[in-house]
Order: sequence, then C-alpha cells, then structure tokens
Amino acid sequence: MSGYGCSGTRIHSRPRWAIAWLAAVLVLAGCGGQPDGEPFPSEEIRLLVPYAAGGPTDLTARTYGEALERGLGQPVVVENMPGGSGALATQELIQAEPDGYTLALVTAGTTVLTPLVNDVGYTAADVTPVGVLSEVPSLLAVAADSPHQDVAAFVADARARPGAITVGVPGASTPQGIELQRLRDEHGVEVTVVPFNGNAR
Repeated sequence: MSGYGCSGTRIHSRPRWAIAWLAAVLVLAGCGGQPDGEPFPSEEIRLLVPYAAGGPTDLTARTYGEALERGLGQPVVVENMPGGSGALATQELIQAEPDGYTLALVTAGTTVLTPLVNDVGYTAADVTPVGVLSEVPSLLAVAADSPHQDVAAFVADARARPGAITVGVPGASTPQGIELQRLRDEHGVEVTVVPFNGNAR
C-alpha cells in the first residue's frame, strides 16, 4: 500500500505555482471525489514531517501547509514524527490509506538511504512522489571561534586525531551521516558522528 510523498527542502522563492499545482495533484489523488460522493477534500489533511520542529523540512511543511489550507478549504495539520532517520514518519505514511489525506515530506535519506542501511519495512517503491517542494544544501559548519577555519584545517586535525572531532547530523543514515562515512572510507577523515532527531540545533 503506497502513501503519498513530497521531496524536500530550499523553499522556492515564488511557491504559488507549486502550491496550486500540488493542490490540483491532491484533488486527483483523491480521485475527484469519495465513496459517499463528497468532493475532495472534505476533512483535514495530515502532513507528516520526518524530523523535529524547526528544521528546513519542518519549515517547508508549515509554509506549504498554510497555503494548502487556504487553497483547499480544509485544515492541514503538520505532524512532526522524528525518529529512525525519517523511518518513523515514512512507516506511518505507507500504512495510511492512499486517499490523499495523509501526506509526508520525504528526502533521499528517508526513502533511499535509510532502507538501504536499516530494516525499516519499506523501500522507495512504497512511496509515490508527487512533487519537489524545496531543496536544502548540506554544509559542514563550525563555530566562529573554532580552530578549523577551513576544510584543510578540519581534515588535518581529523586525520591527526581520529574520532576526536564530533559532528552532529540529523540522523545516522541521513545524507549528512552517509557523507561523513564516505569521508572516512575514501579520504581517511574519521570523526565521531552524533545523530540528532532533526537539524534545527
């Protein structure tokens, strides 16, 4: 049973066309009506976020959720369901009835990477993407007073003191976490990865 997913997350500067398009897709997803003949939507829509509140995926969901409420005339309830590098929300999505009333913002991490490295009971084939809402670049950032003022200093220190540097990521099997593994395997840069349940911190 497939649910409906949306990829996330830089919020587009002019999202009106995307909101109108997504609203039209949701109407089509509801098959233009329901068994009792009522037009879609006739009740609130759940919009699942696989990370904690405050991060870019959450902000995207809330921005589009408010616009969808205005466009569809029904409440859009944003639900944060962090856990398992996005697996918890994605499991909730694919277990829901595929009737257009349960949506989720998903990422390559939640739909591709997490199922590859963990037994989460789903694959990318269980999710039907309906549109790209935003894009989020990933950066390696340090505090202003960090001794690592450029990549060369960071790499040199990590190689000299394997595992001594800690790097926070929004989940162990997110693209950020996988990239740190690639740095270790391909370039000998070993850090201690600290997974959080979101990227607002």
